[in-house]
Amino acid sequence: MVNALGARNVAVIAQELGAKLIHISTDYIFGGEAELRTTPYTEFDTPIPISVYGKSKLAGENLVQHLCPKHFIIRTSGLFGIAGSKGKGGNFVETIFRLAQQQDKLRIVNDQVISPTYTKDLAKK
Repeated sequence: MVNALGARNVAVIAQELGAKLIHISTDYIFGGEAELRTTPYTEFDTPIPISVYGKSKLAGENLVQHLCPKHFIIRTSGLFGIAGSKGKGGNFVETIFRLAQQQDKLRIVNDQVISPTYTKDLAKK
């Protein structure tokens, strides 16, 4: 529950300091009715998380909203950019190239719908 308790701790400190809090969340707070959707999610849709991760991120969002009036919640997904996490082996494209050189056949999900977000664009906003 670090996604909830960590968000809570940051929200409490931001409120005490009178600071604006930018909280990064995820599209994983949605999904309970994903197979019925024909349109993208918006900030007005009711969250229905189906995973522990999504539930913990939604709990974090709720705590931020409750504890820190000066907040922004950014729900992002499909992050891509030039730099990638070294701990995860680089960015997605680099990872696929590396795996393609190592394996004859790649297994990649084909049932996800995302909104790709360029990390540099997100940082500028």
